[in-house]
Amino acid sequence: LLKRVPEPEGYRPEKPGNLIRNAREAFKEKPFRAFMEVLFLLSLVAGMARSFLPVYAKDVFTQGDDAVMAFSLVASVGALAMGLLTRLLVDRLGAKPLYVIFTAATALSLAPLALAPGPTGFLALPLGAALLLGLVNFLSSFGLAGEENVGQTYFFSLVKSERTLDLGVVYWLVYGLGGTIGAGAGGVALDALGAIGLGHAGAFRLFFAILLVVLAWVLVRMGSLVRLGSSS
Repeated sequence: LLKRVPEPEGYRPEKPGNLIRNAREAFKEKPFRAFMEVLFLLSLVAGMARSFLPVYAKDVFTQGDDAVMAFSLVASVGALAMGLLTRLLVDRLGAKPLYVIFTAATALSLAPLALAPGPTGFLALPLGAALLLGLVNFLSSFGLAGEENVGQTYFFSLVKSERTLDLGVVYWLVYGLGGTIGAGAGGVALDALGAIGLGHAGAFRLFFAILLVVLAWVLVRMGSLVRLGSSS
């Protein structure tokens, strides 16, 4: 690292900045505030979804650890597909349209979980459960990884190079805070839903329905993001 990796000179400010001052000034700008709101909410949803998709498979569909590991592998393929698609489209469409597309894909991936009644009918069969959980894990990883990938591209386009280092700290604090709160609040929410008498299937249906509502609001708020030269 010391000998081979070059210093990113283009992002080094001419003189040392003040992190707090730069962050305060950035939050006075509407485009940056809108992006931070979107980033936080998407991180919140990602923290909830990623943490509890394996729990959903085990609690609702009684999948074993081997099956959950297989679904994780399918999710990795979804992330790989995202990378290939982003490579082809990000220069043609720009960051904002892809940000919207990947967020919509995440919502689409969680919709079946808000509707599925649990292991009944076709879903009670091993094939039915495998198809549902495999599709959900593939699409959710495709959407969530895409949001994070394109979100960074959007951030670098939005922020001036001399402010990238300071505002990059803000970016990762917001991202980490959203994910941490999401993972913790998700567990509390599921315990609370169970405490009021909902079974595993009912509690998770309401849980993922709430995530869908949050994603719908995010898609609305994405209209406030500046295009930065991307397609409409």
